Amino acid sequence: MREHYFLTMLQSLSCDSIDKYTQTMICLETTVLCHLLNNASRQLIHTDFTSIFSIYEKKIINDNSYIKLNQKEFKLIFSNITLYDFSQSRDIKNYISRITEICNEYINTLSIHSILDLFTSLIEENRPPTQKHYTPHEIVTFMGNIIQAQKGESFFDPACGSGEFISEIIKNQVAISGSEYDVDRLKISKMKMLVNDLSPSNISPSYFTEGHNLKKNFDIILSNPPFSLKIPFDMEMHFCMYGKPPTSNADFAFLQYCIFMLKDNGRAAIILPDGILFREGKEYEIRKKIIKNNHISAIIYLPKGMFKTTAIATNIIVFKKKQKTNDILMINVRKKNNLNVNLL
Repeated sequence: MREHYFLTMLQSLSCDSIDKYTQTMICLETTVLCHLLNNASRQLIHTDFTSIFSIYEKKIINDNSYIKLNQKEFKLIFSNITLYDFSQSRDIKNYISRITEICNEYINTLSIHSILDLFTSLIEENRPPTQKHYTPHEIVTFMGNIIQAQKGESFFDPACGSGEFISEIIKNQVAISGSEYDVDRLKISKMKMLVNDLSPSNISPSYFTEGHNLKKNFDIILSNPPFSLKIPFDMEMHFCMYGKPPTSNADFAFLQYCIFMLKDNGRAAIILPDGILFREGKEYEIRKKIIKNNHISAIIYLPKGMFKTTAIATNIIVFKKKQKTNDILMINVRKKNNLNVNLL
């Protein structure tokens, strides 16, 4: 694939003044910026880069086919470029100029969506083991088939990471919203919105309701929240209608938040560790109330090894805001080698 070759060319460049992870982020940001600017991106080469936003503004001001970013959003999405472009280091300036030259030569022949997916995988690989969090494409597709999004529906991912579910659901022409705490993953999700002519402001920089004002509910929720995330002890959790979970573990906070954010006829599927099914104490009481109120439609035990960075056993909880039946379908594919829609 040309996209793989393009990525290899960018990776062959180096800059001793910046660590490898940041180099990859700069390559990604420059690639997306050159895609947006098209021919105007040639103005970025061998300049002091102080006018990046001005170049962007001039390009899109009379073009209604582009989502128009304000300066704050622009600086967030392209923060590494705007940070290092003001550097006095000739090494860094030359490095970014070389990236821009390669982007200008190849960008019009490439799929920006494929490039974003490749960069997403590469960036996660370069993270420390304890910080890796990525949903394999096989699981994303499988969960998309479970939910069956319809054109015109609204979608929300409360822990959207690098936008794996956004990439899957976007083809269904739904209204997309999300939130993500990690800055680099947040930026990648916003980029995926941007290159699809969708407003990146719909992706908020936090989990739960902190930092954004979502005043609507959603038809669909798909998510893979961080496993066993700790909750700040003073966090307001009005959405925990069945009880506040222990601060040491946010699994039931995410599950209750998803129930809370669904429309009355909404449906959802989220990935959670198996511990949510049997832990005692407060979580037992919350689990009992969720089951009693007929939210859970199915529990799918995922095959071992689906997540390369953890040995934790995982499952998909499929649920609705409201349903009449109290039946829960149990599907155990733990010994399977892969997932497919015929399992449903």
